[in-house]
Amino acid sequence: MNWPTGDARERLVLAGIALLLLAGPFAALATVVVTTAPGVFSLDAEIATRLHLLVIEHPFLGQTLRVVGHVTEPFVLRGLALLGALALWWRGQRRTAVWLMVTMAIGGLLGGGLKDTFTRDRPDWPDPVTLISGYSFPSGHALNSMLAVGCAVVLLYPGLGPGGRRLLLGAGAAFVIVVGLDRLALGVHYLTDVLAGWTLALVVVLATMAAFGRPDPAGRATPATPPASATEATTDRP
Repeated sequence: MNWPTGDARERLVLAGIALLLLAGPFAALATVVVTTAPGVFSLDAEIATRLHLLVIEHPFLGQTLRVVGHVTEPFVLRGLALLGALALWWRGQRRTAVWLMVTMAIGGLLGGGLKDTFTRDRPDWPDPVTLISGYSFPSGHALNSMLAVGCAVVLLYPGLGPGGRRLLLGAGAAFVIVVGLDRLALGVHYLTDVLAGWTLALVVVLATMAAFGRPDPAGRATPATPPASATEATTDRP
């Protein structure tokens, strides 16, 4: 199966939306990080404190959240994406497989690079639920969960019926939200970190789709247009 070239206008629209997300929501979140100390932004501080106290009061919740955090580690999601890419490659959908891996790789590289650029400290608690090293902005878990869901929607949505599409979108949204709440409740990220991870992931998915074109996950080949001479010969035949 060959990746369809797609319409140039569609690619420009995707690139434009990606640019707007980058220049709008992500830029606003980055501005908050640059202009305020960690935990000073009132919404960040309030949500982080309330969720942390809730988990401290319910130790079992903290244990559950730690398990969720381990299961949804970025390397786990990248491993699943690699398996999906290998399956696509084996089916002959090689350009689609490359798109999937490039999308996950770019997202991971951007996430790590931005952490080192902004060097935002993680929330600091006198009685932490768990301890994680590294910087806080953007959240790697939030970024990679949205990347994985975004890729899954791009690949699976066109081939599903109405019920399947609702299920896919609902399950994807639930997964992304659970991962984001896990980061907040464990006290290892602020809300702005999670929102930035989600936004950046959408930017990457849209940008790579604009670069590669929209995949045809079902592997349906676009029927070739017969040459004009062949059409005429068929028409003239008695």
